[in-house]
Amino acid sequence: MERHTNRPWPRRLAVIISAVLLCATVLVHAHTPGAIAGKVADPEGNALGGVTVTAVHAVTGAEQHSITDASGRFSIEPLAPARYILRAEATGYGCIIVPEVIVDDGQRAQQDFRFTAGAAPAGCEPVPSKKGGKKTPKT
Repeated sequence: MERHTNRPWPRRLAVIISAVLLCATVLVHAHTPGAIAGKVADPEGNALGGVTVTAVHAVTGAEQHSITDASGRFSIEPLAPARYILRAEATGYGCIIVPEVIVDDGQRAQQDFRFTAGAAPAGCEPVPSKKGGKKTPKT
């Protein structure tokens, strides 16, 4: 007598392996938020607290803000990996724009600001880009 068995397991196993590989591919391509951090100083190099720092997503125009603490430090997070325009505005000093700061996947871009003496209080002056500044692993 011939024994006839149906073997659904190889097919099921192939479907399960395919699903796992698909999920792994999606996870590999998922983005980890990054950040932009730095310090703001006056013309003499003293820390400036209360300065508004704004990151503007270069493609969407979405804005995120931070205000420096008493030691002049700021951190803007979470930020999607992308190119940002960074602006610092301080009462009595005016505004400084960094036209390009790159936030990479899971990284913290470092960007410091130092206002100059005699800056026009109402105007924004662009500063040369450091092509994303110094990147450090986010902790």
